[in-house]
Amino acid sequence: MIFPIRQPCNQAPKSGVIKGKSMRKELRKYKHKISVYLSQCFKVDDPSRGFVVISIVILLMAVVTAVSLTVALLSVGEAQSGFTLTQGENTLSFVEGCTEDALLKARASSTYTGGNITRPGSEGTCTVAVSKAGSVWTLTVSTIATNYVRTIKAIATLDGYGVTINSWQEL
Repeated sequence: MIFPIRQPCNQAPKSGVIKGKSMRKELRKYKHKISVYLSQCFKVDDPSRGFVVISIVILLMAVVTAVSLTVALLSVGEAQSGFTLTQGENTLSFVEGCTEDALLKARASSTYTGGNITRPGSEGTCTVAVSKAGSVWTLTVSTIATNYVRTIKAIATLDGYGVTINSWQEL
């Protein structure tokens, strides 16, 4: 398709002093000259030019929307990961506290067989399983009332002098 070549702009209408009784008539002529000049200078000869501009604007809006949505979704995912990490660490600290309580109970009574330990406040409850082989005790402690399950296996030697921890690992 061949588009007409845009004509060069004519010289701008010359300004001058309007004299006499026909001032309105002169103003109308001057206004007409200005409108003709502007239409010649800013004439768009290519009818598909507007379509291209609108297409580019729509494309840029789509890209900006996609990038914004991606950033928003990534930030939500990062927030959830951070929350899960924090909750998991809190649960691990809770289970470690229960393991220490179980070791204290084992030191206080050589007949300690485990069971449930309820921590003060609203921390929760954990389960302790105990197995003995002479003076070597194996305690397996895990949570029972949280969404984040953590388990610790502690192997300790209990003698008349106190508790010696041989192994402490998270399962």
